[in-house]
Amino acid sequence: MSNGYIVGLFKFRDLNDFNNFRDKFALVVVKLIEANGGIFLSRTPDCEFLEGREYGFHVVIEFPDYEKAKVLMGTPAWNELQDVRRGFIESSESSFMLLKGGDILSK
Repeated sequence: MSNGYIVGLFKFRDLNDFNNFRDKFALVVVKLIEANGGIFLSRTPDCEFLEGREYGFHVVIEFPDYEKAKVLMGTPAWNELQDVRRGFIESSESSFMLLKGGDILSK
């Protein structure tokens, strides 16, 4: 069983709307994530950009089970909240993924 990691790198449409994002999405989705075993490792705008595109907000969530996280991401409750999230961000300039834990390069 591999850990799963949700990684979100977001650019907001309007930084003045951050409080609405927090109230309508972030404070709601946290309950769903924690109820499914997820733990927030980071939710912050603070980042040292070393290479590539800059984002305004970064999220990393760890799940003890990749498959359980994948099931969560297919539920109606999850999909409904993602529609809310998409209303606040520039999707074409953001990234959102479920990463399977592991290291295929180690021996």
